[in-house]
Amino acid sequence: MDFNIFDPESNIYKIAEWLTKLVLANFFWVIFSLLGLGIFGVMPATAALFGIMDKLLSGEENIRIFKEYWYFYKKYFIRANIIGLILLLIAIVLYIDLDYFRNRAGWNNILIKYFIYLLIFFYLLDLIYLFPLLIKYEIKIRYIIKNALFYVFLTPLEVFQIILGLALLAILFYFLPSLLPFLAISLPVYWMARISRKSISKVESKVMANMGDKS
Repeated sequence: MDFNIFDPESNIYKIAEWLTKLVLANFFWVIFSLLGLGIFGVMPATAALFGIMDKLLSGEENIRIFKEYWYFYKKYFIRANIIGLILLLIAIVLYIDLDYFRNRAGWNNILIKYFIYLLIFFYLLDLIYLFPLLIKYEIKIRYIIKNALFYVFLTPLEVFQIILGLALLAILFYFLPSLLPFLAISLPVYWMARISRKSISKVESKVMANMGDKS
């Protein structure tokens, strides 16, 4: 490995440049989240962050982080907030149902309680592909939410990689909490975007192959 930090072609220089972009992206996520007063800013800011990561992963150089952030933020502001509202309503319903059946006796209530736990599990899995699909396809919101769960079942290995990576990052941040202000959001999103990008391409290839076989 070339450790010359002043050589733009050296590996250490590229790593430093990559980390700088992640730190900037993390900073702007906070700024744009606050711009929407938190409640209306988090979802479009996160969508914008996935958009930035997708550009980085596509190999685009000299990305102007703020300009691209602002572009994606405006583009997905309405759609991302609608998705956020739907997810919030689903979460509230699941919480109310679980709270109702949690301490009730009877085998039927126990079955319902564990069924709700299963729904919560699928709800959390659905979150993995929501933003990657949002920035990838111009489709109706209900299809984004539905297809996100389909992708989970179609790419179990990649889903495991995402969850494992997020768990390792959580351990990293636990032992190095000083990294949280700089990479707490951007680094996990980068990992999710990296794996989901491959997953989406994998599914697209399968779909194209099946269409070719049918024709």
